[in-house]
Amino acid sequence: MTTTVTPAPRVTVMSVKLSKECAEDILTTAIESAAIQYWTCDESGIPISIRRDRESGNVVTANFVAENEAGETVPCFVDWNVIQAGVNVLMAPGFDIDPRILHSIIDDDVDQLAADCIIQAALFGALLYS
Repeated sequence: MTTTVTPAPRVTVMSVKLSKECAEDILTTAIESAAIQYWTCDESGIPISIRRDRESGNVVTANFVAENEAGETVPCFVDWNVIQAGVNVLMAPGFDIDPRILHSIIDDDVDQLAADCIIQAALFGALLYS
């Protein structure tokens, strides 16, 4: 993981580039800790479908359905690129999030709460569920 901080007038823009393995670790944390199950529609009988890497055992993709901001049930796909996109959203100037979440990403110590936030940010551009 590479972390870059670029100072600008009144704004600090942060960029965190995740390795594929680190992003897959985050997705694995989200799935194995059930961090996202409270807002996915798995209780409707549609389970989360995952694919794991044979060597590492990490979750590399997840497919599920969830309600978006409009209340529509939409299909969701998450892989390491989606995880990176979620980190980018969370790190954007003006995104309102607990600084502890950002520090956990920067410190490569993502827990289930941070993993949940990353995936919501990637899929919805906001934290719809808490």
